[in-house]
Amino acid sequence: MMRSAIFIGILAFLTHVNDSLASTWTTEIEKDPFENTESMTAFAAYTFRSGFFLMCDKGSEKIEVRVPTEMNFYESGFVEYSKSAIKVANDKGFKSELLALVTSNQSGNAMFVGFADNEKSKEIIDAILTAQSKIYVKLGEGDVWDISARGSTRVAQEFEKFCGF
Repeated sequence: MMRSAIFIGILAFLTHVNDSLASTWTTEIEKDPFENTESMTAFAAYTFRSGFFLMCDKGSEKIEVRVPTEMNFYESGFVEYSKSAIKVANDKGFKSELLALVTSNQSGNAMFVGFADNEKSKEIIDAILTAQSKIYVKLGEGDVWDISARGSTRVAQEFEKFCGF
């Protein structure tokens, strides 16, 4: 009986931690003192090892999209630098798609990396900016997963301004 109560308590805690991770969008600015430049990362975690990241240099109007996954790259069947798609949509029907390369991140998991400029960058940011409660991500022909839109409007507005859109 005591073991069941402890297990349920741990499960409830982990569920709460995972839910709180997946429900917050945030930004981080990094300064490079050698190049005298700044870059911004906007992100939301899906789990402890996966999430959705947008990165840009100040005023560049170009973004990098990174989506680390929980799939082990070497067991997934992906070929290093194979091409696939990052598809982004929101609960209002807005959709965007970006060609990406599939690679391995530091933990050995598969990561999708795509680059966009001007119009395509704006499309991806708009999918995040206009979301009401959910942002959907699909990698290649895989499963669709959703990220809470909590905080995404503020983050997308900061990102747009910083990146020069």
